[in-house]
Amino acid sequence: MQKSVNRRWLLARYPESIPVPDDWVMEVQPAPDPGPSQILVKAKWLSVDPYMRGRMSPTSNYTPLHARAYESGEQLHQRRWPR
Repeated sequence: MQKSVNRRWLLARYPESIPVPDDWVMEVQPAPDPGPSQILVKAKWLSVDPYMRGRMSPTSNYTPLHARAYESGEQLHQRRWPR
């Protein structure tokens, strides 16, 4: 299997108003191999919803009862559970 790369966008600093490119940093790391009964998933879409603006604040100004973002992806690799 070809080694996969994990790219993720991290908040470099809290935006003071409208976010700008310098508020973000992309981190690139090798994707870990799945362990027993785990799968590796490739994300196909990234949703940046308006409610996430509140999540970019150092204070908790959002309701923690929000449902987590819908996750959609494609299975890349699977290890079978040992029998």
